[in-house]
Amino acid sequence: MITTYGTQQRAVARLIVLRGWDPSNPTMRTRSAPVASGTTIKSGQVISLQWSTPDGQEEWNLGVVSATDIPYFAVQDSDDYDPIASGVLTGLSSLDNIELQTGYFDASPSPSYGSQVALKASTVTAGNVTTAATSSTVTILGYTSRFNGPTNIQPVNSGVVPVDGQVLVLTLMTGYVRNAAT
Repeated sequence: MITTYGTQQRAVARLIVLRGWDPSNPTMRTRSAPVASGTTIKSGQVISLQWSTPDGQEEWNLGVVSATDIPYFAVQDSDDYDPIASGVLTGLSSLDNIELQTGYFDASPSPSYGSQVALKASTVTAGNVTTAATSSTVTILGYTSRFNGPTNIQPVNSGVVPVDGQVLVLTLMTGYVRNAAT
């Protein structure tokens, strides 16, 4: 379990996995890769792998860069001790069925959040999740679950500085569908 030690507090909650992720299961599509130079990634942001020709390897970038990218969710911050020491950051694939909570979502999407609403990577804020407009063809990374929109976890998460007394996260179930008609 990832925790915050001491008095250091975050602006946005870390990724919270509610169910479906087993780090020791070899069939999970979790990936570890270096972070692209000059990129800062926070736990819970949407990331994707891009080939870096100068470095000769795949590297994490914020958001979904092209229509063929598979969206992942960052497990750690790129400046946490483990990614710095190992040189790689872990991403949870939207191809797996994982229920999670992320603090990185667009606050006022169109259409608005609701029950079982299709979600995609934001084109407004790289790394965020947002709703997929109806009658559009987009890459779906999951669907809202349990709640009909952002939920306040402030009573159970002291590692985040509350905004207006709240620490909001969006609960979703991953479910990747490339170029789905919503």
